[in-house]
Amino acid sequence: MAPIASKSSTLSVNDTVPTVPIRGLERKPTVLEQLSDQISQSTRLVANFLQQHDHPEPSFEPGGPMSFPSAPVEVARARSELAMAARKLHYLALWPAESIIWNTAIAPTDAASLHWLVHFGIFDAVPLKGTISFDDLATKSNVERTELERIARYAMTNNWLREPVPGQVAHSSTSYLAATDSSCRGQLQYQLEINFPSTARLVESAEHRRKHHDDTTAFNVTFNTKKNSAMWAAENRQWAAAYAEYMKTFVRSGAFNVKHLVQGYDWEGLGAAHVVDVGGNTGAICTALAQAYPRLRLTTQDLAEPINIGRAEISPDLRDRVSFQVQDFLTSNQARSVDVMILRSILHDWPDEDAVRILKNLVPAMEPKTKIVIMDIVASSSGKSPLQQKLSTYLDLNMMMMYGAEERTEQKWKEIIAKAGMEIVRISTPERSAASLIEVVRKVDVGGAFYHSL
Repeated sequence: MAPIASKSSTLSVNDTVPTVPIRGLERKPTVLEQLSDQISQSTRLVANFLQQHDHPEPSFEPGGPMSFPSAPVEVARARSELAMAARKLHYLALWPAESIIWNTAIAPTDAASLHWLVHFGIFDAVPLKGTISFDDLATKSNVERTELERIARYAMTNNWLREPVPGQVAHSSTSYLAATDSSCRGQLQYQLEINFPSTARLVESAEHRRKHHDDTTAFNVTFNTKKNSAMWAAENRQWAAAYAEYMKTFVRSGAFNVKHLVQGYDWEGLGAAHVVDVGGNTGAICTALAQAYPRLRLTTQDLAEPINIGRAEISPDLRDRVSFQVQDFLTSNQARSVDVMILRSILHDWPDEDAVRILKNLVPAMEPKTKIVIMDIVASSSGKSPLQQKLSTYLDLNMMMMYGAEERTEQKWKEIIAKAGMEIVRISTPERSAASLIEVVRKVDVGGAFYHSL
């Protein structure tokens, strides 16, 4: 008969279970435990930084910060590691079978439900403070109440909207941002109405290229156009403004923030120089440079639609130093007396042949002293954080689907720049920037030998 356990031998919830060594060795931490430890360490570092500098914590509810504050390198790296470790742990905890379901069934539904909410203006119809009933929200948005309720409740699992009281809808932190920030709204509209349906045609476009031996993209198939996404939007009155706002979100986002260009190059050393931003959309880059460097004179070039928007939006106190010029960068550049020409996130939108053409079109505007500053990703499989690698590979795929282009390696950059009769002086990558600064000058033929133009 088994012995009866005494009261003293019974374990309570506060007791510690002794570790039993296996063959004299301690058990190694599992991958789950390693990721959990990394998340804990990174979280502590980020939380300590926020507390020490009186920065508010992120929140699921409105009123919290909308973006990560400027931070030292080690804190920014910890935040990146936290995000990617949490993502890895999420998928590892699902095991492969559920992970497949998550990627093929749930992730597309995430995008589809968000698309519905944006398309029918639900975020704009929810009051910024307080709540609104599903009935009133459906009436205000002119949608079917039951459909709204089902889609909204699904979106709430992704922190889009909240239901603090049964039957009452309120904003979450993300939906509040979508309702109050024009750039965020434009980004959502363009991503979900234009990019999202294009991604669904990726396979179809690949089959088209195999059959017809051309360069048709998923975007081309979806919208029945030969133009890439940027050119199509710039000439489309309905989408020009949304595309401009979409681009602004990249200008201010962490890895692509305009500060990396503003602080990463010696603009101060140029003095009262003339800087031209080629393909500058509505002028966000020139505005940022003008605010930081009062001696610079700046010109934003682009097609008529974004230029008209930029002229209307420019601050009155900058109008004497920031001008706007209608210019198609696929034609010869009309600017004159230029010290620096900027190509920020332009050439990666175009295949090699067109990228060379764009560079050559700058030559008529260039004097011997003129430099070109290209700000674009220099693709590499090493030296990047997991979050940077995720962003750069996403952008490369986006370039393929929407523009028929790619994110180039350093060697690729050297090749297309050389074909344009130019060469690279230096490549530098600002701290925490996903993109690099590529400084370029013309090569001048002197007696059969090529020299820098400077």
